[in-house]
Amino acid sequence: YTNRAFAHIKLGNWARAVEDCDRCLYIGEHFEATERMPDGPRDKTTAKALMRRSMAHSGRGDLEGAASDLEEAQSICPKDETIKKLLKRAQMELGEQEKENEVTQLAADVRSQVLQEMPDPQRSSEMAFQRSSLAVSLPPASLNAR
Repeated sequence: YTNRAFAHIKLGNWARAVEDCDRCLYIGEHFEATERMPDGPRDKTTAKALMRRSMAHSGRGDLEGAASDLEEAQSICPKDETIKKLLKRAQMELGEQEKENEVTQLAADVRSQVLQEMPDPQRSSEMAFQRSSLAVSLPPASLNAR
């Protein structure tokens, strides 16, 4: 399933890649556990499935899920340099995404505040109409001066 998941990742089929990785993890958790002690260390196939699932999560824009899967993969293979690099990159991207979300939220708050402080457009147009009506009813100032 992990190789098929990788093919789905290459094609941009993020959801199918996650499904295949989930199947691989399910098999590893429920069927391969009989070969080792139930609470024993998990194998590299599990780490591979977690790495692939993190790639799919990242492709979907779920950077939290990607970082979480890589952290779990690193706990299985703590010396694996590829996992370390991917985890560092995912954490960096997650931090950037959080900063972007803060900026977006701040911009939305400022826009909302500006809109609340702006006068009501209907009231503004009514006041403009009243001013124009008043100007029509009064004679020009030059006529009053004679």
